[in-house]
Amino acid sequence: LMKSPDKIISSLAQAIIELTNSVAEEKSRLKYSPHIRKCIAYINKNINKKITIKDISEQCGLSADYLSHLFKSEIGENLSSYILKNKLELSKSLLLEGLDNHKICQTLGFSSQSHFISVFKKQYGITPKQFVLYTK
Repeated sequence: LMKSPDKIISSLAQAIIELTNSVAEEKSRLKYSPHIRKCIAYINKNINKKITIKDISEQCGLSADYLSHLFKSEIGENLSSYILKNKLELSKSLLLEGLDNHKICQTLGFSSQSHFISVFKKQYGITPKQFVLYTK
């Protein structure tokens, strides 16, 4: 059965997300408290959505303030930075798989292409387009 290029790309993107999640879950299983492991698992499972600290804290059964404090003490960075960093790392894989900025924004829950390009450039010093050009 032949699939359209968009369906193939979507399937590839989903496979990359699942692989990244399983690696992250295995790493966190080995070194973090149960609350933080649950938090990381929730982030990984929902990386393709807009994730708020309130959503995560409700999922983990902790107050947002306490979760933020616990996360910072165990992981060494704040929760929102961690979420953004993970989305951006995943976006690099998706860029290398051939997804365009629009599809990446849809896949990872960025609010707009301009926001995605801006945070990507702030994190890596180059635009997504430059990243693709430099890595080919």
